[in-house]
Amino acid sequence: MRLMSARNSGWILTACLCTWIVTGCGEPAAPPKTSPAPATVPATQSATTEPATSKPSVSFMLINGKTVAFPLAKLRVDRKGSRVTALLFSDDPKDAINANYDGNSFYLEMDLDTDDVEDLAGAMWSYKSKISERQDSPYGIFLNGHKKQLQPMDVRALFEVNESATSIHIAGRFMSYTDDENVPPEIIAVDAKLPVDLILKKD
Repeated sequence: MRLMSARNSGWILTACLCTWIVTGCGEPAAPPKTSPAPATVPATQSATTEPATSKPSVSFMLINGKTVAFPLAKLRVDRKGSRVTALLFSDDPKDAINANYDGNSFYLEMDLDTDDVEDLAGAMWSYKSKISERQDSPYGIFLNGHKKQLQPMDVRALFEVNESATSIHIAGRFMSYTDDENVPPEIIAVDAKLPVDLILKKD
């Protein structure tokens, strides 16, 4: 996953990201290979955050225009050699490892264009898959208890930081796969602004 720097004028980056969309604690465990049903909320509910007066109990993504509920988002920022990486993952319940789990989750790793794990303001991640086939990868958005995996195809993310909170706006196209080989993959549009619990792994 390659990076794009976006240090100048956060509002310009956000505008570009929106235009592109229209046109186009602890260590987390990797999601299990098997495990079910997108939880949806009324379309009138915000797909970003709940009111600032209360801490959100869930996070939301717009997936092909439908609002889908997920557990809260966490963002672990760490250094791997010369790279600074961010791991965006859902705070899944303990029963998510069970085969009959019917919730939704996400698990995405991003290479960042910063040398400082504490410097996320205005950072931008961009990824475009070089192949169209399904990849053997633990990363993606998982629906229906991992019965459906959305793998990044052409995706961008913008990090926003203020004094009280950190959030990530992620949007783009994902390729949807199921365990049924007879079901052809679909291109799925995803758009979400996720407030995150930030976990910094300092040297």
